Amino acid sequence: MSTGGTGGTRRARDGKFPAGYRPPGGAQGNPAASDAPTDGAPTPPISADQAASGQMQVVESLKAAFDALQRRLTAQEQTNEFLARANDKLVDDVEALRKVESHEEERRVAMPRR
Repeated sequence: MSTGGTGGTRRARDGKFPAGYRPPGGAQGNPAASDAPTDGAPTPPISADQAASGQMQVVESLKAAFDALQRRLTAQEQTNEFLARANDKLVDDVEALRKVESHEEERRVAMPRR
């Protein structure tokens, strides 16, 4: 379901950032309850380098997923083109067979009976 323009982020859908998300610049966000340590200790801050590294990993992962989807789409398009050509040939072959059968039937009807 589209939210109409925020790039489809989770925050736009339900008001929460994805688990583990840290805003750029190292500022502390509002972590989800599942991110909190189980011993009650506060979540240690992360450095800007760690945040950038995590974001780069996400970007690389998204790029890899995009590339995989693009390859799958290309393969599907090629398959569709092949099937369309095969279907056209099949239709042509059926039409040719019907013409042959029609001519044979006409010839049988035209032959004098013995």
